[in-house]
Amino acid sequence: MRRAALIAAVLVLATLAAYWPIRRAEFLNFDDPSYVTSNPKVLHGLTSAGCLWAFTTIHASNWHPLTWLSHMLDCQVFGQNPGAHHLVNLALHAANVLLLFLLLRRMTGGTWRSGFVAALFALHPLHVESVAWISERKDLLSTFLGLLTLWAYVRYAEVQSLKSRVQSHGLGGNAPRSTLHASRYYLLSLLFFALGLMSKPMLVTLPCVMLLLDFWPLQRFQLNTPDSRLKTWFPLLREKLPFLALSLASCVVTVWAQHQGGALATIEKVPLGCRLANAVSSYVGYLTNAVWPVRLAVFYPFPPNLTLSGQMPGLGFLVAATVLAIALARRAPYLLTGWLWFIGMLVPVIGLVQVGSQAMADRYSYLPLVGVFIAVVWGVTELTSRWRHQRLALGFGGGAVLIACLACTRLQIRYWQNSIALFSHAIEMTSNNALAEQNLAYALSLKGNQPEALRHFDAALRISPDYSAALLNRANVLALQGSPDEAIAGYRAAIGSQPDYEKAYYSLANALALQGNLDEAATNYLLALKYWPDYAEAHTKLGNLLLVQGAEVEGIAHLRAAVKIQPDAAEAQCALGRALARRQNFPEALACFRAALKADSDYAPALNDQAWILATQTDQRIRNLPEALALAQRACQATAFTNSGYLDTLAVARSELGQFDQAMALTEKAAALAAAAGHATLAAQLRSRVAAYRIGRSFTQQAHPLPGEPGQKSITN
Repeated sequence: MRRAALIAAVLVLATLAAYWPIRRAEFLNFDDPSYVTSNPKVLHGLTSAGCLWAFTTIHASNWHPLTWLSHMLDCQVFGQNPGAHHLVNLALHAANVLLLFLLLRRMTGGTWRSGFVAALFALHPLHVESVAWISERKDLLSTFLGLLTLWAYVRYAEVQSLKSRVQSHGLGGNAPRSTLHASRYYLLSLLFFALGLMSKPMLVTLPCVMLLLDFWPLQRFQLNTPDSRLKTWFPLLREKLPFLALSLASCVVTVWAQHQGGALATIEKVPLGCRLANAVSSYVGYLTNAVWPVRLAVFYPFPPNLTLSGQMPGLGFLVAATVLAIALARRAPYLLTGWLWFIGMLVPVIGLVQVGSQAMADRYSYLPLVGVFIAVVWGVTELTSRWRHQRLALGFGGGAVLIACLACTRLQIRYWQNSIALFSHAIEMTSNNALAEQNLAYALSLKGNQPEALRHFDAALRISPDYSAALLNRANVLALQGSPDEAIAGYRAAIGSQPDYEKAYYSLANALALQGNLDEAATNYLLALKYWPDYAEAHTKLGNLLLVQGAEVEGIAHLRAAVKIQPDAAEAQCALGRALARRQNFPEALACFRAALKADSDYAPALNDQAWILATQTDQRIRNLPEALALAQRACQATAFTNSGYLDTLAVARSELGQFDQAMALTEKAAALAAAAGHATLAAQLRSRVAAYRIGRSFTQQAHPLPGEPGQKSITN
């Protein structure tokens, strides 16, 4: 027991040591926005509305409510600190390593062999993707629950076996109390399985793994003996039926979700022959990467011109390995269990039902590769059983393998530190990788390296000319570079490639609005909302546009929708506050400005507009001059005292407090800034206000004050 405890401690420490650098890793631009950084339901943390959404909504082409709840809990506790999210992933991986060791040791009794399998699982570089990618929380969580499912099932099988032995000796009702607990372990296993499927449907083949474990190491039946008769098989199959029913339900929901999300490739796009060829190629690829993990990438493009005839050597190898495992099933049962564990668990993601455009993915091997580790570790141990110095040889050999895995894993983690490193590496490791080119370009554009970004966008479009994301993001770069016509053409091309692309409609609407084409802009905002009703930014922009067009009721309705979807969006809250202030609804307007500042304490428009209301309203229930002065001062500080409107607000607050000298100085500076910006009328009005301050008249005492609506006070933002 002390040996097992020591091995467990070493496994956990080795896992933490291998993956510790991920605490400095960033969020990625690949799936992380959908799962965390741009998902308002997740960012709000654990809320009743968020929990309801998690269980009732298909998002990111998946239904996995427990995964969403896990991300929500992270945001509740850690906010948007990527290092903390990564460390939760690491903790789950370490828990999986420990669970795997304890499970194998309980089933087989082989402490050292179980420990080595768990060590391979902990340190193999193929598993870096699952651990270092925040969006792959679903992989770690489902594996954790899947291993708990197997643990409870093994306990159930142990109790059943004890019960059978007791009954075979005729003890009947004198059976030990523990034999009565089988149903509890069975129900617990079923519960863990259901929760695992609600984390990621990858576990749908786990009932088949249970049957494999019945063969070895649980030995609930044997091949080519009287125990393999139907009367022995039938109870084993019958007890798996509830698990199989859950698997079937999960498959139906998953296929429907993938179809709804547009991730399911049609048979016309990826023919059956191509899928079969890719399945063979992927099986061989996973095994190759398991043995020689030197060309790993976040995304493997679907190979062009892939044919089944070209994969005959790989197919021959797979068939031969399967035949060999079956032939040696009685002498080496671990080979059959381990090999079929690997083959079977990959079936849902091997491409027969093609999801996405990837040929394979490292993350898919996270749990299936355990089967290969079992077959190899037990096989090598048996093959060397007659060696004189077996322990020494296996110790040195195994140690060398683990050190190599550790080194490769540490190297691989370096590529997962940020999007630029990750996709640059993917381009080096693969060819014709349009997704890697586009994601690298997007990351470069966010860093301000627009020329290099355009080069990679162009590379993506050479590989895939109708790649809608590349068309959209390339157009965004062109818009930033001051080429609006080219940008608009790019947005239209993205929409032509993907007619339901809500972000392309939104970006097109923004560009049209800047050109003054407000009607067409409004049409495109509405199209963006048609395809994504909860698009908060589109509601905000459309609301502001409608207010400009004089459609106040409709504009406020869209702004209310925006803040309902995203209460912590400072821009939306501030825009709604301005609209409400124009309608003299000052209490609710102030509530909106405060909500904006709660989301972003330095959001200058909200600071300024709230200060304006507090300083200029004579209703004592609203008026608060000290707070107005403080807020106006912060707005000016946030903009380095270069915004004429904010300086005017600060001057107004000081005039209301009788500080006329300061008010005059601030207003003169505001007038100079307005004149320099070409706002001659505003500059003249501000100069006339200086004259009023000079004779001791505050803003509210002036006969004809400059209209003080918050929206007007922010025109020079």
